[in-house]
Formats: sequence, C-alpha cells, structure tokens
Amino acid sequence: MKFSMCFSTLLFIWINAVHHAVSYECRNWTYGHGCKSTCGHCANNTVCDHINGSCPNGKCAPGWKNTQDWKCDKECRIGTYGNESKIRCGKCAKKTMCDHVTGICPYRKCAPGWENSQDWKCDKGLG
Repeated sequence: MKFSMCFSTLLFIWINAVHHAVSYECRNWTYGHGCKSTCGHCANNTVCDHINGSCPNGKCAPGWKNTQDWKCDKECRIGTYGNESKIRCGKCAKKTMCDHVTGICPYRKCAPGWENSQDWKCDKGLG
C-alpha cells in the first residue's frame, strides 16, 4: 500500500511539472512570459513574435519606428511621419506638429505662407 501511494504522489508531481513546462503561443497581440506584454505596431497589421515581440521582417506600420529590438513600439520622432518615419511634416498653424501616422496638421490649419493641400499636410508654400 505504501508503494502504491508513493508512486501515485510521484506521478502526480511529474504530470504537474510537465504540464507547467509546456509552452504555448500567446494570442490577442501579446507576447513574452505569461503573454503580459503587448505587441507594437507591425506593418500590414501583422502580429508580432509571440516570444520576443519583434515584428516580422522588422517592418513597422506607418508612424512607428523600428528600434534595435524590432518591436515598432516608438512613435516617429517629432516632425516626421509615415513609413519608416522618413517624411518631414509640413508647416502647421501655431507651430504644432503633424500627426505621426498621417502627416495631417492639427486644427486643419497651415502656418502663414503655407498652402492647404487636399489632405491638410500643409507642405506647399504659397507663391
């Protein structure tokens, strides 16, 4: 009887250890230990790597920049927008900066001497 009880206890411990050691993929745009970290902004709305949070091919959505860890979790630097943060903002009214994703000026107004293109990017000088 003692052997049987000891064996079942050991079996129970072993099964629980194996169960907890099994890895699984995170879901719902999460990654990392316990799936507690949120994915950045990967290009084409793709999901990040479920282990380290990196974006496939290191490509970010417009308005987000690539960092050394390829997570695309940092906005474009001030004054830039778009793919790879390579486009400079136009001249917005009240010295405000454009939207880091679209390049559109806040208040939909341009600085004096700058013209509203159809998309409110204020990137065309008058004259």
